[in-house]
Order: sequence, then C-alpha cells, then structure tokens
Amino acid sequence: MEVSDNDCVDCERLVTVRKENSIKFPTYYNRPVLSDGYEKTNFLIVGLAPGLHGANATGLPFDGDFAGRFLKQCLEENGFRLHRERKSGAINYCITNAVKCFPPENRPLQSEINNCLRYLKKEISVIQPNFILCLGAVAHNSVVRACKEDIIVKFQHGNSFRIGQRIIFDSYHPSKRNISTKRLTPEMFIIILKKIIKEIEKVIPA
Repeated sequence: MEVSDNDCVDCERLVTVRKENSIKFPTYYNRPVLSDGYEKTNFLIVGLAPGLHGANATGLPFDGDFAGRFLKQCLEENGFRLHRERKSGAINYCITNAVKCFPPENRPLQSEINNCLRYLKKEISVIQPNFILCLGAVAHNSVVRACKEDIIVKFQHGNSFRIGQRIIFDSYHPSKRNISTKRLTPEMFIIILKKIIKEIEKVIPA
C-alpha cells in the first residue's frame, strides 16, 4: 500500500542508518517498509518497526526473522491469511508497523514514532479495519493516537477496548527475547487470536 515515502528523510538518525546498512547489506531492501496484505479488510496488525535482518532485508513487515515466523505460523494455524495466501474461509488481514524504518537496537525515538504517525493514520484511513491487534506498547500508543488523540489507554497484554466502532487488542510483541523468556508463549498469543476470531465472526459469520 503506497502510503509512505520510500525516500522519506524526516528522521535524520534513521536516514543515516539506512545509508550505513545499504553499504553493510547491499542486497537488503533498506528503505521504509510499507504495509502488506489486503487494502480493505476488517483486521489490521500493527507491530513496532522493521527488524534489521527481517523486514528491513525483505521489504515486507514481519518477514524473514524470528518474530515474523512466530507471528505468521500462529496466524496461519488459526485461519488467518495474507492476500497472496488466498484460501476459502480464511480471515484476511493486513500488517504494518508503527515505525516504517529500522531503528538501531529496535528502539525508535519518540520523535521518530511521531514522524511516522501520519503514515499509520493514512493506513487506517485506507484499510478501515474494525479490529486492530497491537504488538507491544509502541504499537498500542501509536494506534490509540492514530484513532483518537484525546484519550489515554494504557497498554496491557490481553486487554481489548473500543475506540469508536473499532475494537483494539493488545499483545506483547513476539520478539525472540519475549518468546525465549516466556513473557509471551504461543498459547498466550493464540488466546488473543481466538478472542479476535470471536469478535470478527460476530460481524462476518464463519
């Protein structure tokens, strides 16, 4: 979905990192990573930012690294599909990140999060999802601000809440660290997916 600028220079630090990575990893994508999936869908997933050897390498969010493999395996096993994985009866989804460029140590600055907010707002405006899954606190805060800036809702794993007609779900990010420390387990994540399926089926019967 073309909602962000592949040559964006809003964040000086991230632009510098992109240039450095283009030299270190010349075969990598090394540009802002756009959303992937159905442009019109009831379900949007929002993560933190591209991983260095994942989305930053492939140009697709949650692709090619541990977090992407964990996430997509759980989604596929529970009936969710991206646009290029069409299957009868599947729940279609779109996936993106709160920050579009790889940040050093996977830790974007608040100014970088703020600069990318307009792109997330545009994605939500175009996709018009009724259900949004936030992977981590940064994604949660960006989604809340993108949907309605005048409310404060704290991130809490397993929580769900409404903003207008949308239902927002919170989960810990499926990072390698969170999985290895069991802060997030497959069972914990699947519980959240089941909640989302239940809500989606109220709108679109299985």
